[in-house]
Amino acid sequence: MQWQQLQQAYITLKNNLEQLAKYKKQKQLLDKQIVHAKAQIIALEQELNAIRVRLEKNEQFSFLTFVRSLTGRKQKLMEESLSEAMTLELRLVETQLMLEDLQDDQIDIVYKLNAIHEVHLVGELEAVEQKKRDWLLQYESPLAVKLNDLTEEYTALKRLSKELAEAYLAAEQTIEPLEQAIASLKTAQSYSTWDTFFGGGFIVTAMKHDKIEVSQGNLHKVQIALQRLQNELVDIETWSKMSYKIELEGFVKFADYFFDDIFSAWSIHAKLATSVEQLKRVLDDVYSTRVYLASKMEETKARLKAIEQEEQQIYLMDATIF
Repeated sequence: MQWQQLQQAYITLKNNLEQLAKYKKQKQLLDKQIVHAKAQIIALEQELNAIRVRLEKNEQFSFLTFVRSLTGRKQKLMEESLSEAMTLELRLVETQLMLEDLQDDQIDIVYKLNAIHEVHLVGELEAVEQKKRDWLLQYESPLAVKLNDLTEEYTALKRLSKELAEAYLAAEQTIEPLEQAIASLKTAQSYSTWDTFFGGGFIVTAMKHDKIEVSQGNLHKVQIALQRLQNELVDIETWSKMSYKIELEGFVKFADYFFDDIFSAWSIHAKLATSVEQLKRVLDDVYSTRVYLASKMEETKARLKAIEQEEQQIYLMDATIF
């Protein structure tokens, strides 16, 4: 087998094994995220049950509850408990939806893992690497050594190029859900303004809560899209030891804030306004990340082209052995 054929076989096998390593890492991340989501669901269900018991006790007659009813404290306590329960229920539904999406991603990764025969690939790669070593010993060409170094760099950059493209696509797929969530929150905010400051009445209040439910669905789409983008960016960090570092801290965990005490009349307008601003910052972060990824994709593409040209020049220098 000629040197060029050996190099091409090496690149293909190496990339396939590195793709396998990525799938394994993504599965580990998903496994951890699923365990965390399940633990959250259990905790939220326990909190809801505790509130349910508290509300049932409040309904039972006692001198204390009678006194509380005279002072209005019972009604206030029940309203606070109901608000807390509805908030917890929203968070529970969101976590359950997230768990379903994570489990779907996990199934997809397992399917991809099962389609790759690791032992066979490792054996083939070891055989090609041995043939390369034998070839280098036979010809003792400094040009071949240079080519080997270029192939190693080319293989790593080719893989990084693929990872950058996948992360760029994940960023693209995050933008639309973010824009939809911002739009729905702004609509809910306008109803909240009318209801809070101008006494909108029952119809406006109902419409406001309907818009909040729409916003919840959009926020879920944002959450899972951001989760998938983060998983792609983490993988790029593994590949890029130095210059391709991406900061993940900019992606705001806005959902916990949004779902916290959302049904309290005094806080809902402020929460909607703050959530819109938070989502706008997240959207700016995604746009910036997309620009960064596009820039790195161009840099990687240029370096790959330069390596290909350098390799072709070496092949022309000594066509007899290559």
